[in-house]
Amino acid sequence: MFEYRVRYLFLFSFFVTFILAGVEATFQLFQIEKISITPLQLGWLFMFSGFFDAAIQGGVVRRIKDGAETKWLIGAQFITAIGLLLIVLTTNLFLAGLSLCIFTAGNALARTCVVSLTTKESGGRYATGAGLSYSMDNLGRIIGPLFFTSLFKIDISYGYIISIVLAILSIILIFLFTRSSNSLRFEHE
Repeated sequence: MFEYRVRYLFLFSFFVTFILAGVEATFQLFQIEKISITPLQLGWLFMFSGFFDAAIQGGVVRRIKDGAETKWLIGAQFITAIGLLLIVLTTNLFLAGLSLCIFTAGNALARTCVVSLTTKESGGRYATGAGLSYSMDNLGRIIGPLFFTSLFKIDISYGYIISIVLAILSIILIFLFTRSSNSLRFEHE
């Protein structure tokens, strides 16, 4: 499958989960430093952001028309980058919650859209496509926390700044995907 354009989606999936895992690993530590957040406050923030996540995955993504996924993926990464920037600029509990909700909305949109598009792009090899996609997710979940907590030791904002750059740069993978005509999707339809 790596000889087909779906490979760009696998890499994109890695970066989306890599960034998410980095935020999950450092958000509490970051907000303790920035605004002295308590565990209970953090729990509330994650609960509210979880509602945003569910609303995006259940409400928005199912309305995306076939062929429009790449536009949504690009938009999702910009939303993710804005959320990450707002996390860095957090000065109070409200902004911490708002930034987390914006980040999770963009990330949920990207994760759900890329799985949908990967499945469509797998050309009848759905199990292989899903398996490779989940493998890339798992790789992001393994490497992300190690990478971002290491950066956190250097400076609490570095991981978020690098995540902003990665979110924007990952859009290149979507452009490469759209420019490539080497698709399993049409080969097996």
